[in-house]
Amino acid sequence: MVLGNINIHVQNPDFLFMVEYAIKAPSGHNTQPWLFRINENNIEIHPNFDRALPVVDFDNRELFISLGCALENLCITALEKGYDYDVELTKTGIITVYLSSPDTSGYNSLFQQIPLRQTNRSIYNGKQIPEENIDILLHAGDSYAIPGNTPHSFEVIEGGEVVDVFTPQREDYL
Repeated sequence: MVLGNINIHVQNPDFLFMVEYAIKAPSGHNTQPWLFRINENNIEIHPNFDRALPVVDFDNRELFISLGCALENLCITALEKGYDYDVELTKTGIITVYLSSPDTSGYNSLFQQIPLRQTNRSIYNGKQIPEENIDILLHAGDSYAIPGNTPHSFEVIEGGEVVDVFTPQREDYL
């Protein structure tokens, strides 16, 4: 865990806890390309370009996706601790998470999953997932491609945004 030169004895223990969970985020090739700065009312996430992988991530796309994963874990943990937050991103890639004082202890169902996440580098057996199991695997935010000319429908069960993309473009939907 990289925290820079921080005296942990004078830091907010909730903020340290949030960083502890933020670093459990996935990152490209497990590089953990982030640095954290804990301030009085915010936590900054800085890109650590010393951990960049220019051969496989020449434009730092994966590095910034990794920062987004760390940010998501930090925000989930903030909610679990009862904090509200606002996020600010600079043009240089520094993410600042402003945290307001906790009102009460919160609950976020995703929080319990953070320590359970793991990387699987096992060899896959190559078996296709049976079609009837796909519905079980899809969750909010997932996408699914439906073969052309296949009748289909969906049911919206909570607020959100549906993006329907046609290739080739369908003139009757423009």
